[in-house]
Formats: sequence, C-alpha cells, structure tokens
Amino acid sequence: MTRLIGEGSVYPVKKDDNSKHRYSFWYLDHGGEKKREAKTIRGSKSKVRRMMNDRMREVDAGLDLSGAKTTFAKFANDEYHAIRKSNGEVKRSTLDKELRTIRTLSRHIGQNVLIDITPRRIDRVLADIREEGEYSGTTMRDIYVKLKSIMGKAVDYELILSNPCNKVKPPKVDTADVRYLSAEEMVLFLDEIEKLERQESDISKLIAMRMYLASGARRGEILALSWKHFDLTSGRILIEDSLNEYGELGGLKTSSSRREIKIEDSCIKRLRLWRVEQAGELRGLGVKQTEDTPIVTNGIGGYLDPHKLSDWWKRQRKNIALTPQGEARFIDVTIKSLRHTVATQMAAMGMSQNDLQEYMGHASYETTAKYYTHVLPGADKKIANSMTQLITTQRAKMDEYKQFSDTQARFEHDFSVVGRSMRVSNPLICKNVGPPSGFEPLTPALGELCSIP
Repeated sequence: MTRLIGEGSVYPVKKDDNSKHRYSFWYLDHGGEKKREAKTIRGSKSKVRRMMNDRMREVDAGLDLSGAKTTFAKFANDEYHAIRKSNGEVKRSTLDKELRTIRTLSRHIGQNVLIDITPRRIDRVLADIREEGEYSGTTMRDIYVKLKSIMGKAVDYELILSNPCNKVKPPKVDTADVRYLSAEEMVLFLDEIEKLERQESDISKLIAMRMYLASGARRGEILALSWKHFDLTSGRILIEDSLNEYGELGGLKTSSSRREIKIEDSCIKRLRLWRVEQAGELRGLGVKQTEDTPIVTNGIGGYLDPHKLSDWWKRQRKNIALTPQGEARFIDVTIKSLRHTVATQMAAMGMSQNDLQEYMGHASYETTAKYYTHVLPGADKKIANSMTQLITTQRAKMDEYKQFSDTQARFEHDFSVVGRSMRVSNPLICKNVGPPSGFEPLTPALGELCSIP
C-alpha cells in the first residue's frame, strides 16, 4: 500500500515567470521505498496545486504511480497485447487485428502517459482517426472498444483510477442495407456462373460460388470442405471446420456452426461432375484425389487461399451480367451477399426462426432476428418451399417464356453439361406477343424485343 509523506509543494519554474509551475511530493511505494514525484505544468500556481492534490489522492487510494511514466504505446504493446498473446487463448487473426488497432491508436496517443489520457483527449483522437482514414462507423466502434479494454486493464493494474472511455460516447455503428439476390437474380447469377464455366477457367472457384449460393455457408466453411464432407447420394454437406485468413484450418466461428445441411439439387449434380473433373486435373499434376482432398482447391490440390478467392470475385463481378448500358448487375454482390441471400430466401419461404438459426449456424437468436426476420415481397410460400423449388420455379418461368411464342418465333436451345445458351433467330416477328402471366423477364433487352412493359 502506498503512503503519502508531507503535503507536497508547488513553485514557479522561473522566479519572474508565472506561466509554468512545478509540483513535487514524496511517498512510500508498495515496497516501502521512498520515492518522489515531480512534474512541470504550464498554468497558474492554483491550477498546478489542484492537479498535484488530485495526484496525491490517487496515491493515497493505493494507485501505482508508475502509471505517471508508462506511455500508452508501452502498456498496450508490452503488457496488454503481450499477455493476451502469451496465454494462447486468443485467435491469431484476432491478435493481428488487435495489433493493427493498437498501432492506429499509438500514432495519436502512443507517447501520452496513461494518466494524461482524458475523455476529452479520447474524443479528439477518435475524430482524428476517422477523418484521416475515412473509417466506417463499425470500424470506429471496434477501435473504441479496444481502447476501452486497454484502459480498463490499466485500471485493473492500478495504473489509473478510472477508465476515461466510460465518459466517452461510443461511435455509432453503420446500419447499411444487407445486399441479397432476389429469386430472379439468383437464376441470372447461376446462368453467369455457367457461362464462365464454359470458358473452362477457374472452375474450382466457380464451384465455390455455386456452393455459397446453394448452402449459405460462410467463406471459410466452404473452403474447408473436403470430399469426405459431401454425401454424393443425399447431397448433404457436413460443416465441421473453417479455413481462416491464413489458409489454415482454424475451427468454426462458434460451437453452433457445426451442422449438416442439404444443398440445392443443381449444385449437387454439378459437384458430382466436378469430382470426376477434379480427379482428372489432379492426376495430370501427379496428385491423387482422396476423401481428404478439398472440394475447392488451389493450383496444386491444396486449400484455396480465402483472400485469393475474394480478390478473384471482385474482378469477375465487374464483367458479368452487364446491362445494355454496360453496368454490372452484381458489382455490389460479395461472397457474404450470397449467404444473406440464402437466409433471406429461407425466411421468405416461411422457415421458422429457430430452424433458420440452426441452418445458418448462428450462435444466438438475436443474430438471426437482426438480419433475416423480414419477408420478401411477392414470395410464394406455397410453391417455393425449398431452395431447389425456388430455383426450379424461376427456371420454369424462364423456359415458359422462351417457348410461349413457338408459332411466331423460333428459339434455339443448346444445353450442355454445365449450362445452356439461347439465341433468338428472328426476334422481330414476336412483336405484340405477351409473356405468360406472372412472369417478369430477367434480361431487360429480351423484354424490350417483345414489347413487354
């Protein structure tokens, strides 16, 4: 326990200059050793006296005065982060993100001693960080939460008396709309994937995109799947691991994430074909396909780097499903958008919230309720009772549209193993012919040719 010695003193730094004063007092530290604290501060004598009295009260309360010399950067790196890293309980990805946040904060308050970090200072720092980096509200909230945790640990170590973050209003989290595909967009998306497959490039990555839309699984969960996790007969996949951002099997996000789910029929058929195709490709590389071979592979039969998949898709989505004006319909569709799509469509089909929570692998009811309790307008719950039925129904409408004017126009169909193409031999003679009731064309250009409003 620390103990004060005397009442301390305050005196001007220079005899004829009252702009700066220095306070000084003695105390016994926790080990009983006599120590002195002295600090020069710009301000009047009464102001410095008040600051000294505050410090003396902290000593009297048992505060460890090494906090008066410990900088934020030193404490955050050498104690807070180092201890969390050494105990082995925090994921590598979490530690890396934490270290980046500490570096961001240290650019602003790294050299400030802990006792000088006030609520006012924190407000200024958060404003400066957001302005310089154009960070989102969600990222700013994460930075605030990490700073609060670090300062809270300083309180636990008795380096400061209270956490200044408690008096700072947390940054507001962004509430951007969740992007998901409509039923019509899902069919168009699969058509575009089939076109890319016919080009015989990056087939493994395209298989991954099919599986995301067919299962609603997370990015790392699909990339961690091997053939032993896929039942060729029933079309069910077992999700029991996840590939982290370092390309390593790092375990699932939560215990609730382990699940077995049935995927959409067209994806099942494609996976059966892909297994044969993949075996041939690997054989050409001198690699034997086994039950432990990843379904989605890199160039040598190993796990595909998650970042490479995301970067590849960012490039691909700019050049597919172009409108007549040259705009990419899926430019804002991410891998996570496909997960949102599955959950949203399931909710629209009438799946109960508990079943949806289990299917998506959410740990809490709140997560499911936050994103997926809305119902899409026009969803036909009586017909679309599964993802397979939904896609089949939409494809049937597409086929019906193609065939409804057989007496006035000829359409040529070319179905291959992985997709189909359609050509209109004489679109001009289908003028004034209406489409089947309830159908909205996926391709605006086709609707314009047939005078569809």
